[in-house]
Amino acid sequence: MNVSKKTKKPISDETRRKMSESQLKRRGWEQSEKGVLKKKCSRCKVVMDVTPENFSRDKSRWSGFHHRCHNCQAAQRGHVRTTLCFICGADMQNIQEGLRGKTKHMSQRGVCSLECLKKRKKMTNFAFNLWKKYKITPEDYEKMLYEQNNCCAICKTDKPRSSRKGGWLVDHDHETGQVRGLLCLKCNSGLGLFKDSVEALQEAVVYLNKTSQISASKLEQ
Repeated sequence: MNVSKKTKKPISDETRRKMSESQLKRRGWEQSEKGVLKKKCSRCKVVMDVTPENFSRDKSRWSGFHHRCHNCQAAQRGHVRTTLCFICGADMQNIQEGLRGKTKHMSQRGVCSLECLKKRKKMTNFAFNLWKKYKITPEDYEKMLYEQNNCCAICKTDKPRSSRKGGWLVDHDHETGQVRGLLCLKCNSGLGLFKDSVEALQEAVVYLNKTSQISASKLEQ
């Protein structure tokens, strides 16, 4: 029996216009001065207008657009080389001419030369993902965990509660990319829900102190 696959329907332009600014920001969208919606490409991190000229249509996504810009999509297919090498950070436009299977290595490896390809092959997936996302090594990861006494930097639990290798989640500043520490799943999710806002967290502390005092006074009565 053939079961038809259900695809996620994209939000219409009319519905998207009605969405509040906070909803759009949670999805990585911004409102420009001209009223055109802007978003950040997930690969090159460049914020640009959400138009067919910059992003291809994708009906399977809520936005109706792909999460990568045209240049990064084409770079993955090996048509153009505008992104950076995952290993050395060099521009992929300068990819080595003698690299065999350039298209394959562009899309699967993300390297620009034979030297970077050799380094990539020696790295485990865990080490490569740490370097690709946060520019740190497994040694840096272990050092941070040791300095935190093998516990979460916030709640001090020794149980990361994550299925990822190593268990602990790397917390970083989304604006600068700077790594801040290793957190358990709950603390990392909490910071994300508060959008890394110091003001919001301070208001939450004030709220908890206030409500705890009210509860204590009621118990005394």
